Amino acid sequence: MSPNQDEIVEFPSEERSLQINNIQEMIENPDVSLLEITKKIAMEITAATSAMAEASASSKTAWKVRLFDTQIKALRELSKTLMEIETISRRDVLNWDGPKFTFVLSEWTKLVKKAMQQSGLTESECNGVLRSLRDLWSVYEPVLRKETERQTGGARGKES
Repeated sequence: MSPNQDEIVEFPSEERSLQINNIQEMIENPDVSLLEITKKIAMEITAATSAMAEASASSKTAWKVRLFDTQIKALRELSKTLMEIETISRRDVLNWDGPKFTFVLSEWTKLVKKAMQQSGLTESECNGVLRSLRDLWSVYEPVLRKETERQTGGARGKES
């Protein structure tokens, strides 16, 4: 039912708009937890649901139901999107060919060599062990890649 021309048209209050802006500010603030943001969204959904129930009680304000329904749907989608982002950000991805992994592997190899030297092995013995390690790595790397892929659920990223 749409309002008559003599009726005063009331849209959801400015307070609703301010709360949505507050949620946006919370999302932009890295110090605010996802839990706090989700609680705020849940409170807004509850408030919109309550307002929708009040609006549907009167034929003069029943047209507002669609506005509140749209707002609730948007808040739910926002909540889902935030959860998806959180899930993606926590995914443990290893990029075997990435510069970070290559760097860490190189540094680890240097540490292994240093540990061997501190244990009394000569330079020649250290190099022999590292050559053996390199040969073993070339054999086991495909197996390790496959097992890592299983561990991370098939996720491929470019971060590590």
